[in-house]
Amino acid sequence: MITNDASKKLELTIVYKESVTKKGYVGFLKDVPGAASQGADMDELRNKLVDAMFSIFEANRIWSEEAGGLLVDGDPAKEEKFEFA
Repeated sequence: MITNDASKKLELTIVYKESVTKKGYVGFLKDVPGAASQGADMDELRNKLVDAMFSIFEANRIWSEEAGGLLVDGDPAKEEKFEFA
């Protein structure tokens, strides 16, 4: 859920299960395609999933810069930076 209310935080959903070896958890972020990881416990899994999410964001930023930016109807799209809590 992403909202324009500055007082709210970004809320993500983790889909997870115990690993086959029963030595931790595997999971992915339902809201961020490609963000998947594993951890010895749920805290480690959450931290690794956040790292995976930011890695995806960084890779997308680099790809966009290397591709010369996003085009909409043949014209360069505008960009705006913003922060969220």
